Amino acid sequence: MITNEVKVRIAQAMQERRGNYASDAKFAVALGINSAQMSRIKNGETEGVLSDAEWLTIARKLDVAAETEWRTARTPVFTHIYA
Repeated sequence: MITNEVKVRIAQAMQERRGNYASDAKFAVALGINSAQMSRIKNGETEGVLSDAEWLTIARKLDVAAETEWRTARTPVFTHIYA
């Protein structure tokens, strides 16, 4: 599940890149969403607007780090493989 913080960062990146397109509708098409979703995000909505997969797709297109850092756990298997 994507946190609201990550969604806000993605929405901010969308706002920053919007100027590269002639209209919100064209930018929405480039991102793979419809203009109504674009409008809702532009107005600050993040919950229930897009699926997690759509948020991740947009994050990748805009080079926004959406995933959290991997952390290893020292399980018996990890210890065996590491040795």
